[in-house]
Amino acid sequence: MTVRARITIAFVMIAAVAIGVAASRDTAEAILPDGGKAPVVISASVEDPARHNRLLEADLKVEAYDDGEITAYEYRWSRATVGSIATTPAPSPTVDFRATVPETRFLLEVRAVDDEGWRSEWVVAHDGPTPSAPNLIVAGDSVASGYTRTWFTSDGTCTSPSASYGQLVADSVAASLPASWSPTYRNIARAGAGVYSFEQGGQDPCGASYSSQLDDVVDFADPSTWNVVVVTAGINSTNWGDVITSLTGQHAMSFSFNGDKDRCARAISEDWNLADRSSSIADQVGELAQHLIKRTNADVYWTSYYDVTGHRIIGSFSPIGPGCTDEMRSALALLHTTLTAELPVEVTWVDLGDASVPLQAWGGWPHPDGDGHRVIGAVVAETVVASS
Repeated sequence: MTVRARITIAFVMIAAVAIGVAASRDTAEAILPDGGKAPVVISASVEDPARHNRLLEADLKVEAYDDGEITAYEYRWSRATVGSIATTPAPSPTVDFRATVPETRFLLEVRAVDDEGWRSEWVVAHDGPTPSAPNLIVAGDSVASGYTRTWFTSDGTCTSPSASYGQLVADSVAASLPASWSPTYRNIARAGAGVYSFEQGGQDPCGASYSSQLDDVVDFADPSTWNVVVVTAGINSTNWGDVITSLTGQHAMSFSFNGDKDRCARAISEDWNLADRSSSIADQVGELAQHLIKRTNADVYWTSYYDVTGHRIIGSFSPIGPGCTDEMRSALALLHTTLTAELPVEVTWVDLGDASVPLQAWGGWPHPDGDGHRVIGAVVAETVVASS
């Protein structure tokens, strides 16, 4: 071997050792001016969105160490250019996807920040496609499905997603997010559905059969992205429809305050079967909600119903007049107590409270009209957006 060759090899070996030492100081145990060592991130990754995450937020999993205390992590999304830096607290770090767009390859880098303000080197936490846009799934009965009917002699429209309060919720959620992340709105609610048929399937008043809404929710709720499920269901698990029909039909000729009060009291105490079915319905609601929680990562909301007292059905005639106010509110409270009795804590109850919900006239009564759906949608949207 020539002298020149020996010198060249020696130089390469020295350079390699020097590079190795520099890399060790920079990424593993960089010595700082104060004699301490910089924080080190060993690994970092992004978890799939979970129920506790807000929309477009996901947990950041980081393994790191430092001489002192790691107080925060900084991260940046990059694509064609290096993105701006965002900060997340160290105890429960999360990343926000607002700086990205759905289903597009992005690079996510993370570094640790300690209590002295020293920073680690950047470490890649993700290099691949981002999730798809969130899903907003509305399920349940005719209130959720957007049921409409104009005349007593005409057929109703059992499913109308754009007429449902769900459309306003979807629009409100979209307005709170970057345009590219607008949610995918799906309405699978079916008129006439009770809690049992929600889980097992059934047939709506228009004669159309439908499959299990529970299974449909599970199919549509993509575990790799964010999912919001809104449910209105429960009243059809009682004979409330028959009670209302009785009040608006054969007893509709009572026009006095006391007459209204008496017939409503009798209808609720003698005709309504909630008292007999309350325990069973509560159990079914609890079981259905548990399925939604266990089989999806969805943030689940269950809505209350509304008071129909004083709303007109034909002209100025209201079949359930002011005399029924106390009785109807009491009935509504009993129904809501049943629906919430076994509802898991992971499910958010959306109480419409005293909101006045305008109703359809003629054959569509007592379903919400367009304004009524906007009232319900506003209450639901406020709750969803605030927690998402």
